[in-house]
Amino acid sequence: MDIQMSVGLVLMYLNRGSYSALLQRRGMWKDAEKKVLESFPRCLQVTCHGKLEAGEGSEEALKRELGEELGKSFARLYYGHRFHLLAQLASELKNDKKHVITLVSLVPYEFVGAINEVNNVERWLPFAEGELDLLVPITPDMKKDGAPRDKLAMFPDEIEAIRKAFEAIKIPEESKIAV
Repeated sequence: MDIQMSVGLVLMYLNRGSYSALLQRRGMWKDAEKKVLESFPRCLQVTCHGKLEAGEGSEEALKRELGEELGKSFARLYYGHRFHLLAQLASELKNDKKHVITLVSLVPYEFVGAINEVNNVERWLPFAEGELDLLVPITPDMKKDGAPRDKLAMFPDEIEAIRKAFEAIKIPEESKIAV
């Protein structure tokens, strides 16, 4: 059996003296014109996440996902300023079916504006460390029905990635290792 590889990224930024993670809220429609529903609607996910395509490495997949989910201009900005070189491993999930790597990267607050100019602002959720206890694991019924409006639901490995992302940005810069 082939193991499905995925890569994700949690973007963190400093705003008014505290760190925030930029999360993505899944919409209701994958394709509204074709009336194709999104799986796990209203659930949260890391800033960007996706499966590796055939012949693609994790770095290539992350670059592609950044372009698709945050806009090509943001991806050029992110890679042009070489923030990818300072990305840290936030979490890794590996079992007999999948291998998921989620990185965390601290970017200037101004970068968030570049994302919002490209995509629908409503789908982006600034998330503070004090809100970690509000995250609940996604349940099987949420695949079709979505998260209740009063819940902040995420896959367990992504909840762990968000927790570790907040821990990672507290580590002094000189002790961080580029991946």
